[in-house]
Amino acid sequence: MRCSTCAVTFPSFEFSGDTDMATDGFVAATSMDTDAVALGVATVEEYRAGYSSGQHLFAARVRQKLDLNMVAIDFVRYEDHRPSSPGRSFQLFQESYRPPEAIYACPICGGDAHVEQKLTPEVFRDAGGQLILVDGLTLRST
Repeated sequence: MRCSTCAVTFPSFEFSGDTDMATDGFVAATSMDTDAVALGVATVEEYRAGYSSGQHLFAARVRQKLDLNMVAIDFVRYEDHRPSSPGRSFQLFQESYRPPEAIYACPICGGDAHVEQKLTPEVFRDAGGQLILVDGLTLRST
C-alpha cells in the first residue's frame, strides 16, 4: 500500500475464502519497520470488539508478544469509479468498468492509502516479505 499524502509504503494482508464466514475471525497487523505482516486468529476479546477495534487489539498483542512495531490498518471507504454516462451501451460500460477501490487510513499520517499491487503469499515472501503466523495459523494457497 502507498499513502497518497506522505508517500510511505507498507504491506497489508487480505484474507480470502469462498464466503465471508470462511475468513471470519482472522486478523492481520502490519510492521512499520520491516516488510512484514503478522497473521492470526482473533481472541474472544478481539472478536467481540468488532472488526476495526479487534484488529487494533491484535496488533497490540503481537507488539507485546513478539516485540515488533505492528499496527492495524483501518479501512476507510470504497471509491466507486463507475463512468456515469446515461445511455451508454452495456458493451462500452463493460470496457471501461473498474471495480470499487478500497481506501485505507495511513498509520503514519492518517491520509488515504491505496493498494498498489496484490501479491500471493508466495510472491510476497519471494520478494523478501515476511509473514509471521501466530496462534498456530497456517496458510494454504490455491
